[in-house]
Amino acid sequence: MFVQKNTNDSLNQIFEIQTLKRDFLSVLCAQKVSVTIFLMSGIKLQGCIEQFSDDCLVLRKDGIVQILYQHAISSIMPVTPFTAPNFSNPSILKSTSYE
Repeated sequence: MFVQKNTNDSLNQIFEIQTLKRDFLSVLCAQKVSVTIFLMSGIKLQGCIEQFSDDCLVLRKDGIVQILYQHAISSIMPVTPFTAPNFSNPSILKSTSYE
């Protein structure tokens, strides 16, 4: 007898994580918040996120531009406090323009 695992729940969780990441990066990018990025290798980078996609992001500091692959990023920490919408309320995020 085969038991079919419900994959819809795991797909929904992955979609929610991707949406949260995209919303978080959008706010940091739009408000030009200075961030510290820790890579999986332990390297620490600082700057402002200029642009991002699903695969990579562009970090700028003092005129130096770096492109980082998102799979190499361990964590992103804002250096200063910033104003962010309530990420748990999707209607607020849809009404906010980050461009």
